[in-house]
Amino acid sequence: MSDLLKYAIELVAVLLLALGIKGLSKVRSARGANQVAAIAMALAVLGLLISYAGEPSFNAQAWTWIIGGTAVGGVLGAVMAQRVPMTSMPETVALFNGCGGMSSLLVALAAALYPAALDATGPVALVSIVVSVFVGSITFTGSIVAMAKLQGWLSTPSWMQSKLRHVFNIALAVAALVGAVEMIRNAESGTGLWLLIVSSSLLGIGVTLPIGGADMPVVISLLNSYSGVAAAAAGFVVGSQLLIVAGAMVGAAGLILTQVMC
Repeated sequence: MSDLLKYAIELVAVLLLALGIKGLSKVRSARGANQVAAIAMALAVLGLLISYAGEPSFNAQAWTWIIGGTAVGGVLGAVMAQRVPMTSMPETVALFNGCGGMSSLLVALAAALYPAALDATGPVALVSIVVSVFVGSITFTGSIVAMAKLQGWLSTPSWMQSKLRHVFNIALAVAALVGAVEMIRNAESGTGLWLLIVSSSLLGIGVTLPIGGADMPVVISLLNSYSGVAAAAAGFVVGSQLLIVAGAMVGAAGLILTQVMC
């Protein structure tokens, strides 16, 4: 019964999320569409809690972490929504993209460290973990750099404006590829996992730092797409159809928006 209720809630959440994204295309419907999308996310969380409520690991300690995290995140989100001026909205979106990437990264990291607990075994789960770690790391560090540049906290180093940056980024991409191959070849070894995390995080910095502030909104839109891809990959890791669908929708919408902005 709980599984049936979970799937029903997830179906409604996906439909509401699709309606929310569609409504954002017009100014008059954007505010209501944003509220519909927020309801969809609340239903998604509710469906997840219902599906895991009967698990033995879902004890009082688990509920404490969930309620505490929800309270802290909700308060921070409410405060930011009230205090951030519209002129600072691009960097706020960048920060939210970074939080989304970090969330997917943490889910994949937990699945990689404790695969039996999350039932994240098999080739599909392993490849999904690799993708989620890679894209999530790039999204997090790239978004933080984008936010810092828009805020004026960070400037582009002179060597990052030369061709040397290509050598730096290619070396990091190769290191990330080596880490991914090592993870797939030997899932129990932590060397590949941490190599992939470190190299991907530095790659996110390396590809975002040289970009000028005027082009940063386009970069943020692309990072928004990346956060959707990371979420979809995390959905494969934990077996959540809602995460897969929602992540794919966000990834596609972000990519289309990036093309329009370009």
